[in-house]
Amino acid sequence: MRLLVIDGNSIANRAFFGIKLLTTKDGRYTNAIYGFLNILLALLKECQPDEVAVAFDMRAPTFRHKMYEGYKATRHGMAPELADQMPVLKRILSDLGYRLVSAEGWEADDIMGTLAAACTARQDDCFLATGDRDSLQLVSDNTTVLLASSYMGRSKTLTMDVDAVVEKYGVQPRQLIEVKSLMGDASDNIPGVRGIGEKTAIALIQKFGSLDGVYENIDDPFIKPRQRDSLLAFREQAELSRTLGGAQPLGAWGEVQLGALLAQMLAPDQYAQHAPVRPGGEPAADYVVVMPGQGHGHTVYLPIDASLPMREY
Repeated sequence: MRLLVIDGNSIANRAFFGIKLLTTKDGRYTNAIYGFLNILLALLKECQPDEVAVAFDMRAPTFRHKMYEGYKATRHGMAPELADQMPVLKRILSDLGYRLVSAEGWEADDIMGTLAAACTARQDDCFLATGDRDSLQLVSDNTTVLLASSYMGRSKTLTMDVDAVVEKYGVQPRQLIEVKSLMGDASDNIPGVRGIGEKTAIALIQKFGSLDGVYENIDDPFIKPRQRDSLLAFREQAELSRTLGGAQPLGAWGEVQLGALLAQMLAPDQYAQHAPVRPGGEPAADYVVVMPGQGHGHTVYLPIDASLPMREY
């Protein structure tokens, strides 16, 4: 099975800024929708997936915001012209039969990471389409990132597998989290270690393998005195940055539940677990709703509590 997972917010954002504002006769903006659907068609042609899921961020704060008040504090809000198009885009994707996946408290990166892990467990192929380089940490033998980028003013998609990541950065994909823990990330306002830039961070991880390895060898002569002082002074920030920068499974229940969701994509009738919901079709308060699209035939409710079953209605 080949699964294509699209980072909905990232691709919509690139489509919005990559195409001049377009409107309908009655003044509704459409450029992000138009660009997104063009990108989707190109991805379908390139990947030939068996299933497609689109992961979206939610407006609610994530666990990262609760952990670190400054997380993404320097970012501007979504442009109103783009925000107006998001509900329409989601409705179109749903009507086309694609699965829209979101979970309060987590980001699209976490959803993509959980689905990628589920594919790896099944030995299935997973393609992650995004414009966010943070997703490169998810690359594996089963997971390839299709990275939207620009070259000389023209849009380009880079196919990033394990070899491509190692060639570009000199470390394994999962080690990119360790690099970020040292260098930080200005775009997400992740602090890192003061005075440690990308070149130094990569060199340290190449030498010692991980953030823990750096601190286990803090007295190694490879680490310069000024770097050592900074590493010791900002160790807590480095450990925080590793958590903030790493894609996290959706809680203790995430891989199991989204693994089941992935299985449902292949054979919904075999995995349906029907259970009553509130009158009017509203889920219980301890469930989050995933809208999988009309092609699936069910609305799926993922439980917040791992002891509860997954519901469909």
